[in-house]
Amino acid sequence: MSTVTATALSGMNTATLRFSTAAGNIASGKSDDMAKDIVELLTASRDFEANLLVLRIDAEMSDRLLDIVA
Repeated sequence: MSTVTATALSGMNTATLRFSTAAGNIASGKSDDMAKDIVELLTASRDFEANLLVLRIDAEMSDRLLDIVA
C-alpha cells in the first residue's frame, strides 16, 4: 500500500467518524449547537469525497505507470 493510499484511507476513516458523530448528535437530540453539527456533516462529507478522489487518482496513476513500464 502506498503512502498516498494510506493517507487517503485514514482521511476517509476520520471523515466517517466525524460524520457519524455529528449525525448521532442531531438524531439523538443531544446537539448543543445544531448549526455546528450540520456544518460538520457537510464538511465531513466533502472531506470524504476529497480523500476518495485522491484514492482514485492514485490508483489511476499506478495503472498508467504499469502500462508504461509493461
